[in-house]
Amino acid sequence: MRLGLSLLLMVPLALVSCIGEEAEQFSSVQPGEKLPPFSVVDNNGMEWSNVSLAEKVSLLTMFNTSCTDCQHELPVVQQLYEHYADSGTVNFICISREQPAASVQEYWDAHGFTLPYSAQEDRSIYEMFTNVGIPFIVISDVGGVIRYTYDYHAMPDFRQLVADIESLLE
Repeated sequence: MRLGLSLLLMVPLALVSCIGEEAEQFSSVQPGEKLPPFSVVDNNGMEWSNVSLAEKVSLLTMFNTSCTDCQHELPVVQQLYEHYADSGTVNFICISREQPAASVQEYWDAHGFTLPYSAQEDRSIYEMFTNVGIPFIVISDVGGVIRYTYDYHAMPDFRQLVADIESLLE
C-alpha cells in the first residue's frame, strides 16, 4: 500500500520536470572549470564561442520552449538581459536543446523576447554543458571560467542572478 502510494505521488513529479534524462547520465560543467570549446551562431547571425564569451561576464541558458520550467525561467533571463542591455558588460546567449529556429522564433515573438538565441536541433552543444535537464544556466567570468551553474532543481530568481553577475563585475 505504501509503495503504491509513493509511486502514485512520484509519477506526476517526474512528468512535470523537463529533465528527460536517465539518472546515471548525470554530469555537468562545474564552477571552477573553463567553458568547454564550442561555437554557435545566434538568431542575429553573431557567432558565440567559449573564446568570445571569455571577453566578458557571460550567462548561457540551455532551454526548450515546450519545457514548463524553461517557460518560467526565460522571462527572468529576459528581464536580466534588459537590466544589463545598456551596460555592455555582460554577454547573454540562450541555446535551445532539440528545437528548430522557427519554433524558437515563434515563441520569442509571442513573448516579446529580445534575448539572442541559438537554435540547435540536436543535443550536441547542450551535452557539452550538461545532460541533467533544462533549464540549465551557466555564468562565467572574464576569462571563461564557470563561476555559477543552476539546473531545474533550484532555478535562481532575478535578484540572485544580479548578485552573481555583480560579484563577477567587481
